[in-house]
Amino acid sequence: MSTIIKNTDELFDRFSESNELIRLLVECISKAIESVQPMTALANHVKLQENVLIINNHEFDLKKFERIFLLSVGKASLGMSEFVINLLRKNIDGGVVIYPEGAEKPKINAPNIDFIESSHPVPNEKGLRAASKVVELSRTIKPNDLIIFLLSGGASALLPLPFEGISLEDKIETTKILLKAGATIHEVNTVRKHISAIKGGRLAEMLYPATVISLIISDVPGDNLEVIGSGPTVPDPTTFKDAYNILIMRNIKDKIPENVVRLIENGVRGYIKETPKPSSHVFQKVRNFIVARVRDACLAAAEHANKKGWNTIILSDEVEGEASSVGKVFGSIAKYYHKKSKLLIVSGGETTVRVKGNGIGGRNQEVALAASIKIAGLKDVLVCSMGTDGIDGPTDAAGAIVDGKTYNLGVSNMMHPEDYLNNNDSYNYFKKIGGLIFTGYTGTNVGDISMILTTNS
Repeated sequence: MSTIIKNTDELFDRFSESNELIRLLVECISKAIESVQPMTALANHVKLQENVLIINNHEFDLKKFERIFLLSVGKASLGMSEFVINLLRKNIDGGVVIYPEGAEKPKINAPNIDFIESSHPVPNEKGLRAASKVVELSRTIKPNDLIIFLLSGGASALLPLPFEGISLEDKIETTKILLKAGATIHEVNTVRKHISAIKGGRLAEMLYPATVISLIISDVPGDNLEVIGSGPTVPDPTTFKDAYNILIMRNIKDKIPENVVRLIENGVRGYIKETPKPSSHVFQKVRNFIVARVRDACLAAAEHANKKGWNTIILSDEVEGEASSVGKVFGSIAKYYHKKSKLLIVSGGETTVRVKGNGIGGRNQEVALAASIKIAGLKDVLVCSMGTDGIDGPTDAAGAIVDGKTYNLGVSNMMHPEDYLNNNDSYNYFKKIGGLIFTGYTGTNVGDISMILTTNS
């Protein structure tokens, strides 16, 4: 059986009492991830007929452009770049591809393109060097040039370029504080865009007046373009005032580095130019296209289960909220549908974690562990949650799977799931009890997927 999960034997052994369920679950996970692989996603949206690039119903005559450049950043940057390079071949005059450490670089024959490794989730000096290459390239751009910009989740960390007066350390610390406070991805990006020299439409500003085609793999609930990768080529509807209000609302203003607070306050006063807004002329020759999203992964999982004779429900593709709270809701749904005949419930989105403890875990592992509380003692039911990029928080796991035994196995070993949730230590719980999903980097990222499987066997 083909699967992207590396520890299938371990999972089959752990969930052997639910053999039919675990096998289907592994298959559905694989189908979901395969459906949003860059090569697959781009092939569904992008064609080349003679010298005309066709994206959905939009046509771009490549003969009209003096030069073509490729810019690519994100967790899916390598796969996306490989597709475009193979499609356009010698038509590309240069470019920069920025990819995460640990990703396996494909064999691509493109000597005129710089491939630069960067850091995620915490940006470092590698990311600054990558950003400097993008700035260097932008200074050579002419009005009749075409830039194909490939964007996927993780770009905010992989391409850091702090605003003047802000250090990389300031930006890192600000992001950490926001995440620890439970800020949503929208809130995090609102602040990050206003302390960045490249996000929030500022890359489009750099590249103007060239034509820019952005092909985007979305990793945010609702597919808000201005949030994906902090919207480098998208008008920014948020303001410095919005960023300031987030610091106040989350009660973290006094914890944020002084340079960042000063910059945002100066922006509120009008001393610093705002990010480009929807009416800005810099977007006149910019076109943004989403080529993959979490909804595609949900549909692929549901379609596979349907073919296997299972009923399916797509609950939502915009799930948000505190991970443990969402997990309890999923567990309650699983309990409600328990013993229904062959049913898959799938959803997508991205939860957040308000860090209270000093344990190790990720949002998907917290979702799963919280769900285990609700389904304790039940048979013939599985709940899983995982990141489609294969990395859940600061761990090497993609997520976790739970069943009716997960809770009681812990209690019998003097390990209470509630205590592990309170300490944000879900990884160590699953490490001892079993249920972690390991995939390594998947080469894509559309956010998180969760699945509930029940049967009446």
